[in-house]
Amino acid sequence: MSTSDQPSSWTPVGRAAAVAALILAAVAVAYALLHKDGYEVKARFRAVSVLVKGNVVKVAGERAGTVDSIRLTDDGLAEVGMRLDDRYKPLRQGTTAVIRAQSLSGSASRYVELHIPPAGGAPIPDGGVIAANDTSTEADLDEFFDTFDPRTRVGLRSLIRGSGLQYGGRSK
Repeated sequence: MSTSDQPSSWTPVGRAAAVAALILAAVAVAYALLHKDGYEVKARFRAVSVLVKGNVVKVAGERAGTVDSIRLTDDGLAEVGMRLDDRYKPLRQGTTAVIRAQSLSGSASRYVELHIPPAGGAPIPDGGVIAANDTSTEADLDEFFDTFDPRTRVGLRSLIRGSGLQYGGRSK
């Protein structure tokens, strides 16, 4: 019996099914890689103070999303792209954004806090922008102390050290 006389295990229907399965798998992989779930909104800040991609976005103290991108606009503002969970979609006009520090111990521990107005304005569409007049950045402690001249900083340092000495050793 020659090899051409043996029945083929690949029928035309089987080949078509295999090709369809490969195409479907390729489409699923492309969708998973290119499609991002959630709602995207941008906020323009005058300064971003060590905010980095991946920092948390919070609403009412709860994690609502992450910082997706940071870029400089043509007019010199920092545009922060944020990807939010679908449950916050859509934000409303009047929403404000503040960059805050998680703690004083980390220099890159910042997050964006969104304040959503109680009465809804027009919805901010996916990819929409919170304008710079609705954003702010907390002043860093270093920035505060830099407002003083050197002589005042020395006096303030002495005051703080003196207070520490006054109360030193008086606690458990």
